[in-house]
Parts: sequence; structure tokens; C-alpha cells
Amino acid sequence: MIFLDLETSGLDPARHRILECAVLITDDRFNPVSARVWVGETLRPDECTPEVYAMHVASGLVAAADAWGGGDSLDGVLARTLPAVSRIAGFSPHFDLWFLRTRCPLIADRLHHRVYDCSTLRDLCGDYGQPLMDGAAEPAHRALADCFAALQVMRRFRALISAATSPQKEISHGEG
Repeated sequence: MIFLDLETSGLDPARHRILECAVLITDDRFNPVSARVWVGETLRPDECTPEVYAMHVASGLVAAADAWGGGDSLDGVLARTLPAVSRIAGFSPHFDLWFLRTRCPLIADRLHHRVYDCSTLRDLCGDYGQPLMDGAAEPAHRALADCFAALQVMRRFRALISAATSPQKEISHGEG
């Protein structure tokens, strides 16, 4: 499975940009196999709302971007990291797909239209008394940390489904 997360300067891919991207690839048992992080240019306060800027300062993303020093393009990193036709998982992955299809069209054909939305699974199970996350594991607004939090949700969801679908022992009501 491929967990992907973006941090952006806002909610509109036509006006805002991708600040950070992480890809976490797991095997079929949800064991991490590889991880890759890309950080873009530093965020300036005039590029976003004060709330978004404060969130990215508090998460450490602004400092990380200041220290990153450039490097490969996001398109290049994703082209080398994503397998052909990837179905992604994450928190609100439809948002990330929208941004990637708008801002990184060179890799759009590698992204499957179906996604695993861990935020929906988390909220649905939580509403029915089956929490899938520890409070400390809430998304941190750093891309790789959010990928690992989404992985935790998928592991717990798989365990919940496995327990619900495993054969139940028949209950003996005795004779007579």
C-alpha cells in the first residue's frame, strides 16, 4: 500500500503550492518498506493565511523548508518513487490527488482514482465506538508523520475487520 500526504500553503491548487510531500510504501501486511520526503521552498507569511502560517511554523515545516536547500523537483521524486498506477491511502487523499493532478501533471497517470481515505475510516469507526487512533497519533501537519498516523488507522481497521469476519465458535445450549 502507498500512503501519501501533502502539506500545502492553502486549499486551492490553482493559487497555493505544495510545501511538503511524503510517500510511505508498505508490504501487504502494512510493514513499512520505504519512505521518501520532499520539502519545497520556504513558506512566506504573505503566501497564506496567518492561521496556516502559524500551523506550519508550529509543526516545524517552515524551519525544515529553510534548511532543505532545494534539490530534485517533486515530479522527479514521485516519478522515481511511485509504482505504475498507484492507489494511495492517507488522510483526505482526494485533496492530495486534486493538488497533485493540478501541480504535478507529469505523474497524474500514475495515480489511481480510487483511494483509501483513512480520515473517513477513523471518523466512522470512532462514531460507532471503535477508535482507530490514539489521541497522540492525530495528524501532525508534517507529511511523513501523517503517513505513519494513516498507517496506524489502516492497521487497526484491518484488525477490526479481521476480528469481525473471523469464524465464531458455536455456542452449545446443552441438551433438554
